[in-house]
Amino acid sequence: MRKPSHSQRPGGSTRLVFFRAPNLQRTGAHRGKPLAQKAAKLVYASALTVFVAACSSEGRVVNIDITVGHETNAMTVSPPVENVVVKGVPCASCTADAIQAEAAPGGTLDFGEVDETAAYTFEVTGFDASNNPVLRGRSLGGIVLGQLASDTFSVFAQRLGGWSRPPGSIGRTHMEAPTVTVGERYLFLTGGNPGSDATQIEEYDLLSWAGIQGTETFPFAAQTLWSDISAVLALGAPNTDEAVQLDADGFFAPALPADLTSFGEVAGGSVVTSPNRVFIVGASRPDSPTDAVLDIDLTNENAVTVRRLNSPRAGATAAWLADVGLVVIGGSNTAPGVEVLAESAAKFAIRDFPPDPTVGAAATRGSVETLLLVMGGTNGGAPANTRAIDPRCTSACAGEDLPNLTLPVALRRTAAFFADTGKLIVVGDETEGDGLTRTFLLDDLKNTLVEMPLREPRKGASSVATPNGALALWGGSHPDGSPALTVEMFFPE
Repeated sequence: MRKPSHSQRPGGSTRLVFFRAPNLQRTGAHRGKPLAQKAAKLVYASALTVFVAACSSEGRVVNIDITVGHETNAMTVSPPVENVVVKGVPCASCTADAIQAEAAPGGTLDFGEVDETAAYTFEVTGFDASNNPVLRGRSLGGIVLGQLASDTFSVFAQRLGGWSRPPGSIGRTHMEAPTVTVGERYLFLTGGNPGSDATQIEEYDLLSWAGIQGTETFPFAAQTLWSDISAVLALGAPNTDEAVQLDADGFFAPALPADLTSFGEVAGGSVVTSPNRVFIVGASRPDSPTDAVLDIDLTNENAVTVRRLNSPRAGATAAWLADVGLVVIGGSNTAPGVEVLAESAAKFAIRDFPPDPTVGAAATRGSVETLLLVMGGTNGGAPANTRAIDPRCTSACAGEDLPNLTLPVALRRTAAFFADTGKLIVVGDETEGDGLTRTFLLDDLKNTLVEMPLREPRKGASSVATPNGALALWGGSHPDGSPALTVEMFFPE
């Protein structure tokens, strides 16, 4: 793979160019030559643990292991799993048919003939005696049985309604660290609170379900991360020039975008993604007000444009809303409460909301696609109200408070995730007490809020959406100060 390079566009804007590694796909495959077209027969061989895929009548056999990780009673806890359905869903461009089989525990799942060259996603659902789903799991996408480097790969399945810990662990932890996914397969963690291991790298493989201790060391404790498939951009502390990119060839310094005095203007800010763009919003960092936003165009070789808010902010909330654009909320006692960068706009526009001093909140779309739900954070030191905001409003605007969805504790470092099921997961650290990481499940249609306790109470943990549609939480430390080394995952129902 070639090292990324940088070029200047006419007008001075910068391109952050990442060259994707060949064959770096969610295939779980070695980088070998394509295999000849064959057929495979996939059969379920033991009591809810191992599938066997015979790639040909005379060829290899691939074992597909359904693992429940650290929650060893996941199959038997009340109500127990009585029936298992496994689906193999081919990629959108594949000519292969979907496959499906089901069996009672201890039975056999026979899929018939399976094309070993097709890319599948394997989905596992366990049902109780009343035919209610109680267990779910999903592999990474693009599993090509004939190209697997190993004769065994695993699919993690977990009980619905809460957190579960997949197999394995990491060797070190990080406190309040940024985290991303890399190569649509690995969880990647580094930086956070400065400490002896803050510059080290931790990874967790979502194919082998095991931790990997990175050998590279960052030159600083990263506060912001962004990954583009095969490379990671890291920014250090606010108001510093600390910036570095890491790819397969090692570290190198990124070019400073035009109209940005230093990367310190956006360092510590959150990363907001849209279908075609990525934004690094400096104003979301808790301290050091700034107006700088990096706008990275994924359709144009990651060309970077610096956008400026109308007012500097700190601790603001930023989110993308379809058909609206990038929305920045709060973070100032004096500035209008909302600014919007429309999808085709060059500048932020002020929305006529009153000043919003809320800091440390998170925002995401709710079940009503035209509204943003803002959750968590503090207002004057007290828990901020959960509220619905319509960023399309242009005059005499106000948010609608949602008291039944207001969190019972004040949270900082709040992150919110909207699941395809219509529910929202909110993660953040308490501002008082032990500073524990707390997680909540919100249903804005039913107007309900439920706390989801972690399997291992911890503080300073980091959360990230995974390529297989789950939410992962990892890092941090236990209340007694010992490192939290397992990964926890939540699979939306």
